[in-house]
Amino acid sequence: MYSQILVPLDGSAFAEHALPAAIAISRLTKATIHLVRVHEQSATRYASRGRLDELSRRQELEYLHIVAARAIAAGSNAVVTTVVDGWPPSAVEREVARTGADLVVITDRGHTGLATRCLGAVSDTLVRQSHVPVLVMRASERAIDLEHCALFHSVLVAIDDADADARVVEDAVRLGSLGNARYTLFQAVRPALAPVQSFAYAAAATTLDAGATRARVSTTRHELAELASHMRDRARPNGIDIEITIDTHRATSILDAVGDGTVDLVAMSTRGSDASCVISGGVAEQVACSTALPILMSPTFTRSQRAV
Repeated sequence: MYSQILVPLDGSAFAEHALPAAIAISRLTKATIHLVRVHEQSATRYASRGRLDELSRRQELEYLHIVAARAIAAGSNAVVTTVVDGWPPSAVEREVARTGADLVVITDRGHTGLATRCLGAVSDTLVRQSHVPVLVMRASERAIDLEHCALFHSVLVAIDDADADARVVEDAVRLGSLGNARYTLFQAVRPALAPVQSFAYAAAATTLDAGATRARVSTTRHELAELASHMRDRARPNGIDIEITIDTHRATSILDAVGDGTVDLVAMSTRGSDASCVISGGVAEQVACSTALPILMSPTFTRSQRAV
């Protein structure tokens, strides 16, 4: 289970929407919550900057103490507060390493508000570079209820490569088991295309190779069945479904799969099989920008790497 949960805060109500999930997880796992705020240096003249910075730092720490008291009252096991310096994404990354956090819970946006791009600078950097799973909760203007956060009961695990995404499955089971979740292992398979004889002056044409496409689907189903077997060995899931679709657009197929409203968490890797498919501009960003669901982002490694 989890032992150290890190929650970055910036003083905004939007960022605090990460707290209910972190508190719910802490209640069940007895994990310590680390509330981290990055100090914002004063932009005033040097002569008075020191005094203002000290006052600002004191106010930031006082804010964290108030939030920590609310978290303890809501049932958190233990809460540690820290104010750090530096560029926010890098400063939070250092705290993840220093605290030994095994989960980061953060909102998609903070004090920049809902009018900004779908992932703020800190969230975007963390999901791209973190070596631990990052649970991205959704900021909103709704009131925050720290005591009644529902855990996840229906998790869609988006697979791109069954071997490379072994960590995604492991992290999904680790989190989903707290809510006795049911899982759907989902993968979009690209159709196999065969060249068609064309005239020399015409562009090369292709047609669907039905036999090769069926073979790809069969291989994928076998690989997902193996992942499901590993999941059953590690936990006792409420159920595991396998869903395969044929589509050239992976992000669109994932969004279609969660469109019926039954899924309450999407788990996926920050990197697809293509090395260029990092969160920025990749499949994960498209999904993050197009659904209001929480997303569990996992770093990628193969099963053989995990065993080392």
